[in-house]
Amino acid sequence: KEAERLGIAHCGKVVIGNWATTADEPTTLCKDEVYDTILADYLLGSVDGFAPFFQDRMFGRLKQHLKADGTGRMYVVGLEPLPDSVGASGSGAPGDIIAKVRSVRDACILLARHRCYREYPVTWIQRNLKQHGF
Repeated sequence: KEAERLGIAHCGKVVIGNWATTADEPTTLCKDEVYDTILADYLLGSVDGFAPFFQDRMFGRLKQHLKADGTGRMYVVGLEPLPDSVGASGSGAPGDIIAKVRSVRDACILLARHRCYREYPVTWIQRNLKQHGF
């Protein structure tokens, strides 16, 4: 119904739900579904806004839907956390505009009473993938 409301139902199967549900809940997202390929595109960074403190379990949650015979693949796409500033404090480095825009974006999100997205460094991603057997 939500996919129809958004005008994207014609695009194929659209799955809308909450990844933070556990396997034993009747509303578990993608319950008993297995896929050859999973594309986690900017998923981890956005999870904090919708399911805070679930990021460390996300790869385990996705793995249960990946083909178990070793032929399944998961692709993780994300963004390294942006620095708070570029160059010395007050230097006006050209790269600082990115940090300033990010700060304004985060302020708008917080003023709307939502949680900001949180990026994770590639080392955190690699460590968590290993912990979940990838």
